[in-house]
Amino acid sequence: MNNQDAAKKKVAIIGAGVTGINAAWKLIDLGYDVDVFEKRDVVGGVGTSVMKNGYAFEYGPHLFHTAFDDILDDFKELMKNEPYEKTILDRQIKYMGKNYKYPLKLINVLKGLGFLTSIKCGFSFSYSHLKLKLGLTRDNTAEDWFINRFGKVGYEIYFKDYTKKVWGIDPTDLSPIFTNSRIPTISIRKMIKELLVPKKTIIKETDNEGDHIYAPDINYIYYPHKGMWVLTDKIKDKVLEKGGRVHYGADVKKINFQDSFAKSIDFSIKGVEQTQEFDYIISTIPLKGIIHLIGLEKPEDVIEASERLKHRAIVVACLVINKPKVIDAQVLYFNDKNFNRVTEPKNLGLKVDPDSHTVILVEFTCDVGDDVWNNSEKYSDYVIDELIKEKLITKEEILSAHTIKYPHAYPIYSIGYEQRLKSIEKFFSRFPNLYTTGRQGLFTYVDKDICMKMGKILADYINDGNDMKQDIPDIGGEKVFF
Repeated sequence: MNNQDAAKKKVAIIGAGVTGINAAWKLIDLGYDVDVFEKRDVVGGVGTSVMKNGYAFEYGPHLFHTAFDDILDDFKELMKNEPYEKTILDRQIKYMGKNYKYPLKLINVLKGLGFLTSIKCGFSFSYSHLKLKLGLTRDNTAEDWFINRFGKVGYEIYFKDYTKKVWGIDPTDLSPIFTNSRIPTISIRKMIKELLVPKKTIIKETDNEGDHIYAPDINYIYYPHKGMWVLTDKIKDKVLEKGGRVHYGADVKKINFQDSFAKSIDFSIKGVEQTQEFDYIISTIPLKGIIHLIGLEKPEDVIEASERLKHRAIVVACLVINKPKVIDAQVLYFNDKNFNRVTEPKNLGLKVDPDSHTVILVEFTCDVGDDVWNNSEKYSDYVIDELIKEKLITKEEILSAHTIKYPHAYPIYSIGYEQRLKSIEKFFSRFPNLYTTGRQGLFTYVDKDICMKMGKILADYINDGNDMKQDIPDIGGEKVFF
């Protein structure tokens, strides 16, 4: 489709997360007339920053890295007038008073566990690795996956309790697809190579693929000095500069159809009810939400499937500390605390004014309506007490404390979620011009660069005239849209 044809086409995008706002930018570049409808007053979804008293707080370590040259080029174009940091990612796990590099390296793990436990861990790892190579074991659950790649001893030390804490369910109830797509593994071949072959002095800017594209070997991370909100805000500026519209506080009520084609949406902004027609409608909100908006009869199995796809919520205790630095790593995971991890954005590249201060983000995963969600201030006090016990801060160094929360932070890949997604995908195949995509819209746990890539691919797909949803493109084996 050329730009003259595209200019006649109107596109509605419901949700201004990373995927939605990037799809808007790419569609406008292709000549489409785009309206973005966002319920909140900011773009970026879970990937943005929350500003309080001049400090940028985020929902955990939302840095930028990518395996895609074109997405890195887009990042640099967006950041050409914005300073950013380019660093090597430094994540660590704290266990029994010692810090271990993450992803785990077998040599470091064994050194830190003590002689007897190291022997047990080494034998357990070797036994499980051999069974996996010989095809004598299968990955039926996340627990199986962990044991098959780290050994039962290593699994019980590092992963069992932490996984249950983060996801709120036992690893025996989690799908192995989650672990396979998100957890870097210990590779014996890679370990031997690292011992025998000196590291290359030249490192690519883009990620290596590693075992899979969703958990690659990260070479560099990029972080705007002002905070990650800058990235999606710059994309939003591109949308507005080129004639697109972003409607904040927009409450989409219904998607209207003519036969199988989505024709218009009913929405309200500041209490004013409106209806507007579109040629294409793209949703990046949670699947349960978009299915509810479809103004047609929905099969019971589709409704049930969407109801059973659950998300883990997040609460972040945000502390401003009168100290230039608190942790040595950028991200520090804790196995033995109620919270999951501590992030210090200043170590990623955030510029804090004055430089003698720093910001600490401490993340809890929870369920909407539980005690953590409803009483987040209480858990902020718990964080302070625990960080003081760890001798990372003192009471006197705390300048301020805030909490931020997000209800749909992480999809829970429970056993059977794949079948639920398949029934929903089949349902969406009925609608040639209605697309659901992105982290929320596909119920997938992906990073910013993948979200940007999804938006870009979908824009090209629409522009190529693929109205019947045939040959749907994928990234790393997962479809870009339904």
